[in-house]
Amino acid sequence: MGRNRRLRKGIRSLQDRIREHEDFIAKEKGRFNPDTGLISHWDKEIKMVAEIERKRRRLPGRNKNVRN
Repeated sequence: MGRNRRLRKGIRSLQDRIREHEDFIAKEKGRFNPDTGLISHWDKEIKMVAEIERKRRRLPGRNKNVRN
């Protein structure tokens, strides 16, 4: 598997986990007595967006500082 394909696969995987955690947070907030510790944990994991952006910058044609 090429480098670009691995990076794109990693990005998709992280995006799926973020959506999953957003669903967990929404369900927990809808409960009568939400567990703020769980919500905080899932919120921290959602911050994986920074990792997605880092991987996107490594893709060819995505770095605006490099001229082709």
